[in-house]
Amino acid sequence: MPKTAQVPTSEEVVVSLAKKRTKALPGVRTTLYPYQINSLCKMYEKETTSQREPVPNFLSFRSPLNSTYYFDTLNPAFYSNPELYVKPRGGILAENMGLGKTLICLSLVCLTKYDVSIIPEDMILHDDQAPSSNKIPSLCDVSIDTINRNSLPWKFYEEDIPSSVVEKLKHNPGSFKISINHGKSQWSERTKSKKIQPTSKSLYLCGTTLLIVPENLFHQWNSELKKHIDDNYLHKLFVSDRFKKPIVLPNSIYTDCLPQDPKELIQYDLVVITSAAFAKQDLDRTALAHVYWKRLIIDEGHSMGSKSSNISVLCSALQTERRWVVTGTPTPGLTNLHMDEDESGHNTHTKKTRKYVVKKAFNVKEDLVKLGNLVGNYFKIEPFCSQPRLWSSAIVKNLASSGFSSEMSLRTLLSSLMVRHSLANVESDLSLPQLHHEAVLLAPSNQNKLAINLFNAVLAVNAVSSEREGSDYMFDPANRSQLRRLVTNLQLATFYWTGFKQSDVESLINVSKHCMEKQKSGGSQAFSQSDFLLLEKSISAAEEALHNPQWRTASMLHEMQYYVRGLPAAFSKAFSTGVSHHLAVFGAPQITALQEFFYKNRFMDMGNQVLLEEKLDAAAKPFWKSYWTDATQRESTKFKKQESAHDFDVHFLTDETTQEANTTYKLSPSKKTKVSPKRNSTEEKMKSSIRVGAESSFPGQDIKKAQILGTASAKLSYLSSRLVEHQLEGVKSIVFFEFEDSAYYLAESLDILGVNYILYATFVGAGQRANNLSDFDDHDVEKNGGITLIMDLRLAAHGLTIISATRVYFTSPVWSRSVEAQAIKRAHRIGQKNEVFVETLVLKGTLEEEIYKRRQTDNAADSSVVDDLKMQQFFQKHEFLDFISDCEYSVFSSPSVGKLPPTEESDASCSLLRHRPAQSLRPDGAREWVMRLFNADNLEKFNSSKRQKVEAEQLNKELVEGKAFSDVKRRKVVSKKVTF
Repeated sequence: MPKTAQVPTSEEVVVSLAKKRTKALPGVRTTLYPYQINSLCKMYEKETTSQREPVPNFLSFRSPLNSTYYFDTLNPAFYSNPELYVKPRGGILAENMGLGKTLICLSLVCLTKYDVSIIPEDMILHDDQAPSSNKIPSLCDVSIDTINRNSLPWKFYEEDIPSSVVEKLKHNPGSFKISINHGKSQWSERTKSKKIQPTSKSLYLCGTTLLIVPENLFHQWNSELKKHIDDNYLHKLFVSDRFKKPIVLPNSIYTDCLPQDPKELIQYDLVVITSAAFAKQDLDRTALAHVYWKRLIIDEGHSMGSKSSNISVLCSALQTERRWVVTGTPTPGLTNLHMDEDESGHNTHTKKTRKYVVKKAFNVKEDLVKLGNLVGNYFKIEPFCSQPRLWSSAIVKNLASSGFSSEMSLRTLLSSLMVRHSLANVESDLSLPQLHHEAVLLAPSNQNKLAINLFNAVLAVNAVSSEREGSDYMFDPANRSQLRRLVTNLQLATFYWTGFKQSDVESLINVSKHCMEKQKSGGSQAFSQSDFLLLEKSISAAEEALHNPQWRTASMLHEMQYYVRGLPAAFSKAFSTGVSHHLAVFGAPQITALQEFFYKNRFMDMGNQVLLEEKLDAAAKPFWKSYWTDATQRESTKFKKQESAHDFDVHFLTDETTQEANTTYKLSPSKKTKVSPKRNSTEEKMKSSIRVGAESSFPGQDIKKAQILGTASAKLSYLSSRLVEHQLEGVKSIVFFEFEDSAYYLAESLDILGVNYILYATFVGAGQRANNLSDFDDHDVEKNGGITLIMDLRLAAHGLTIISATRVYFTSPVWSRSVEAQAIKRAHRIGQKNEVFVETLVLKGTLEEEIYKRRQTDNAADSSVVDDLKMQQFFQKHEFLDFISDCEYSVFSSPSVGKLPPTEESDASCSLLRHRPAQSLRPDGAREWVMRLFNADNLEKFNSSKRQKVEAEQLNKELVEGKAFSDVKRRKVVSKKVTF
């Protein structure tokens, strides 16, 4: 249908948007919130109007006679006419996290779809002395030339223009030439005669927006486009290294390379390119450098902090009419994160709603250098662009020395660049579902206590033997790196730690006894009574560990321990790593091998002891041979990400004391512990222990009732219980981890229990991470039950939207409040329709409890745990945990918060195909779970792991089409074993 209306002017657009707030924008399916419309109007206003403002060092004052004067803070003097700078046609979209910055940007692209970049008046154009032609141009050529020179939005009338003319317009876009300034160097001078360099290049005018996004946010932009923008409104090109084979859809092309012809490139309304693909572009060859872009947007622009990075250099070199940076935290110390939480505890019905602001401490050098790069290098604001050092002298040094009005100058500049709403303005338009956040205090398991007490013993004996002074003392400034590693390992021990070798602990006892025997010259004890008591506690903690069979096994195998009841003795002898109180103890690889054996042989007669033992022996021998042979490689691979955190030396004693004790003590609780050369004898000891302690027998038909009672980690048992419950309820959840060890153990446990999970971590490629996010979003909870996303906290800070999850867990307290708030915002953001429940797991009586209390009272704590004075004081108290060996394991238990009714066992439920975790309510209101060793969910994982792997091309196709991934692919990703 022909269009008779005129293209609306900028003023008409802004007025229309401001007055008709509920009217949807052309091409945009979603109705914007009022604050989003305000942001859109501000962005459009900045793009379409050219304004001049006084440079930041000029402050305005009004005289008694109502005249305006300006004071120069750098060269103190008053002026009536200040120096001015031209505000960029763009700025920083800095709305708080989760408030729809992606939608605002897409709305801006749709709003200005027909705008064409204009030949800039302030750019020095190349004087082209091309000879004129005597040929008289046709009326069509004259019209096309007029349209191009005036950047008329001809596409608005495309339906009214003959197709032949449309083709000519597409193949003859407007262009202009600019001079190329080649930097002279010795190399260029030597090669001048050999290589003639062009003095100018053409730039094509266009209506295209270039959008640069991180690889991990590619999926999000793609899904947001499909959700909010009409399919046929924008012509889009997506460029990512993941698309080795192009995918062509109506109005969208997905590929791994840009077109070589810039004329082809500018036919798109929107070009989305990942930062990795963009950084690989060569300025001398890429088509990007031959376009005068209508708009350049870089998502998560806080990454532009380095002027020398490839992305910064390329962005600076591109010619664009309008420039935007999208980030909720352009400089962390200058912007706030707004949180609104409902806090409650397990043992109380009282709730407290808190609204608070999380703000990092302002770092003058770091924050201002990043901002300076944006101001001068990206936005090209004068005089900072042509005089890069001026930013340092006028802003950075002045603010660092608390110079007069320096903060006011900086805020004036920021306010001219940023588009951001206050919390009060947003709350009047938008109300998010309630956010509940609580700390879950867990009693440490026996193995947790043993490990934590050993670390306390390390610090205590070091303090006594060094007499708390000198370079041998752990808290001496010279040993800060050693202390930091030890504290990191102590944090790891709150989940599970097996890094101490038996010889380490024996040496610890010897050193402690030597100190106790040491005397002064007069014959009295060398140390005080309180220090003597510390040594006794240290010896007690070390001996407690050495006398614990499961600790000794764990220190050798480095496996999480699972306690199983109801297995025939033959199974325990074949695969278990030990026995505790007539319960078989397994590591994760051993229990997985046991499950695999049972599933493969589940139809055989388990009552036939001879046949059963033959088959078990045939399966166990190759398993153990492979296990022991690959042990060193397995452990070094599993923990390679944490090597730097695991290895440390403690200077226990002074040289004199060391010589007297004839002990060189080097404590290296490393996960890289090699398998003992006395492996055969160790195996025999394990088998002997199993033979003595295992239950005599169990009828074969009852093996399906075998249960996993618990694990050696309090946190793992709790998390496993929670995630099993969520799977049964059809709930999606996120588990944030700070240390990869905890993610490894959790993934093992979920595999054993048959719980759906997906990984999002640094060891997963960026392309696969995008697939995993899409898989998580598309997971059908009605059909397949709940699922959890195990996410590295380092990857959760910016940009991601995971609103399908309503349960969030932190495996340990997060020291930085801003990092924690950003992680929570992945789920609690615009679009979330349900309440979000967040739990932070805290081990009672440990440094975690102190960390949680400490961070609660200091919102701006940016120092590390070990650098905090109050935390150092806590470590120096050397508080040992009481050890009561009433139960070796932590049971699968969690508070009852869901809607699941208690379940009772029956004979029918013992059918493997019906096996699901059962749970009962204890008097204290907690759920206690019966985890079947052999269950239907685990069997499904076992079967799916044997299926064929889906090809990458198929995954990419499903990703770009926005379809739910196939069940085959889902199971493959979900059941994937973790490899670190």
